[in-house]
Amino acid sequence: MRLRTQAPRQLVQAGFTLIELIVVIVIIGILAAIAIPKFQDATDAAEKATIKGLAGELAAAGAISYAKVKVEGTGTLPNCGNVISLMSVAPPSGYAVTETTGTTCTLTKGSYSATFSLPN
Repeated sequence: MRLRTQAPRQLVQAGFTLIELIVVIVIIGILAAIAIPKFQDATDAAEKATIKGLAGELAAAGAISYAKVKVEGTGTLPNCGNVISLMSVAPPSGYAVTETTGTTCTLTKGSYSATFSLPN
């Protein structure tokens, strides 16, 4: 009869196998291929929403200035050239306002643009 004085040998795993590592890398690659275009779409949508929101702000500032001139009877009516100066907080640099037709203005930054109207 033999005595068991030694503990049985256990298999010890020292790390991941090559197959496991390759599977993880492939999964990360697939996720990155899906996430990068979604992120780009979100960035474009944010830029469009920002310029539309700023155009709405400029239209509101022009309307407030128009009402103030009409009520007080003094001052100059808003136009596309001075509408940015009517805002209480100046927009970030890089935005340009140009006159499209009469009191219709176009706000542009890079390839994005939005149109708004001022009262006359």
